[in-house]
Amino acid sequence: MLFGDIKALFIQKIYFITSSNITLSNLLERWITTRGIFSAITHD
Repeated sequence: MLFGDIKALFIQKIYFITSSNITLSNLLERWITTRGIFSAITHD
């Protein structure tokens, strides 16, 4: 259900990040943001 959508979105995001040339700091920033969203969901 919701988790499937989140997983698909996460995979899509990873594909987008890896397919586009961005700096490591930008990648870390996105990763931390994603982690924050995930922890917020799991702790809900």
